Parts: sequence; C-alpha cells; structure tokens
Amino acid sequence: MRMSKVDDLLAPVYGRVIPGLYSLATSRAAQRLSAGAPKTVLEVGVGPGHILAAVAKKNPMAQKIGVDISRAMLKQSRRTLSKTGVDAHLVCADGVRLPFKDGMFEGVVASFLLDLFQEEKIPDALREMLRVLAPGGRIVVASLQVSNPFVKHAMMFAYRVLPTLLGSRIRPIDFRQFLEGTGLRVLRDEEIPEAAGTRVLTLVKVVG
Repeated sequence: MRMSKVDDLLAPVYGRVIPGLYSLATSRAAQRLSAGAPKTVLEVGVGPGHILAAVAKKNPMAQKIGVDISRAMLKQSRRTLSKTGVDAHLVCADGVRLPFKDGMFEGVVASFLLDLFQEEKIPDALREMLRVLAPGGRIVVASLQVSNPFVKHAMMFAYRVLPTLLGSRIRPIDFRQFLEGTGLRVLRDEEIPEAAGTRVLTLVKVVG
C-alpha cells in the first residue's frame, strides 16, 4: 500500500492522538525554527498542522507553507489552522520532490517524517530540504529516539515484520549518519526524554 493511502487512513487517529503525545517536541521544534526569525517557513510532512500553528505564535509575520503526501492529512491541517486563525498555504506533494524553487525558504521543519522513510530515501529528502533552503537558513528535524536497547530492538523488529497499519512504519533512527555529503551541519542536538525520547536536530546550510 502506498504511503499516501496509509496516511489517508491514519489521518483521523493521528490528528487526535499523536499531537498529545508529542506536544512538547512540537513546541520545541517550532521554538528552534523560530529562533532564526525566518520570513518564509516550510513544513515537510505537515500532518495535522500543529507545528505551523506553533510557528505562527512565535513568528506571526512569517509566510507559512506546509506539504504532505496525504490529502487527508492536509484536511486535518486546514481544520487545525482554521481553528487557530493561522494563514498558511498547503500543498499535496512528496517530500523527495518538493515543488519549490531553490533557496525559497529561510526555515524548513520536518517532525517525525524522516523516521518513516526507507533508509536509502533519507539522504534524498534531506538534500531536497537543503535545495529549497536559503543561505543562512536552518532546518529543524524532530525524530523518535529510544535509549533502551531492548525497546529499540523490539521497535526495529516490529518495523521489519509487522503490517504497516499496525503502526510499524515509524522506527528510531540517528539522522547524523545521513548528513555526510548533504551540505548540512548540526547547530544544536537536543534530546527530550519527556517527549518519549524525541530528538530535535537543528541543522544549518554550509555555504562555500
């Protein structure tokens, strides 16, 4: 089953359950992104729209765009943003083929998205985020981290063998191993134990 179709099925549940579990990580990712005071913001894998809503509170003057491969997720985003009075443009698009010009955004954020990609696609997604990032801009990536080796092993086993709809698509992964050759360097690396071991990486574009 294609990722977009699975996300369409999961969107109603995701929009209600996941933000409650990761509200702290969402707030922290928005804080890290807004620290650079970007005038243009892109969220890749916008999901239910909570990060764009949080960015709007911290940086209300920024132009905000969200993309998702799932139309059902975009529908969730529109509801969230409408309720919070946030003006944002939403686009149905794949994270490895962003329909935007080079250097168009001063800030790019992806929360619990790259954890879903096949490993060989992760560098492609990072390079695509880098392509649309303006010089001096920053990328913020929130990902799932598990310090307990037994829990991590169990999650990786579930990811490999369980059907997608049983929740096995997401798994803990260290994105540092995929940064070589992408033109990105780590500005800040923070783990949030209170948010189920979430890790928030702030990346900047290497110029020259």
